[in-house]
Amino acid sequence: MDTHIIEPGQILHARWGYDQTNATFFKVLARRGQWVVIQPLSTEEAWRGDTMTGTATPSAKLDGKPIRRKVRGNGNWEAIKVKSYMYASPWDGEPVRISCYA
Repeated sequence: MDTHIIEPGQILHARWGYDQTNATFFKVLARRGQWVVIQPLSTEEAWRGDTMTGTATPSAKLDGKPIRRKVRGNGNWEAIKVKSYMYASPWDGEPVRISCYA
């Protein structure tokens, strides 16, 4: 995806974690000015044996209630703050690297 501007229909992703890397995906349902409505998507994970690393991609299944968040950015690049530790931005369509801690 070439654009870093948040638009309805896009998938957003957030990478976050401490001692591990998690990936969370959201679908943009609507945008009005600087506000968007997003809904969490289920995540499909593919682990690489016992290396504690893998990749994550979004599934088409909605997973949770819609939430409203303010868009942050400078007009060329936008993101939203989902939680205090999680910012989401447009997903480029490539699997996102994840890791776990044993």
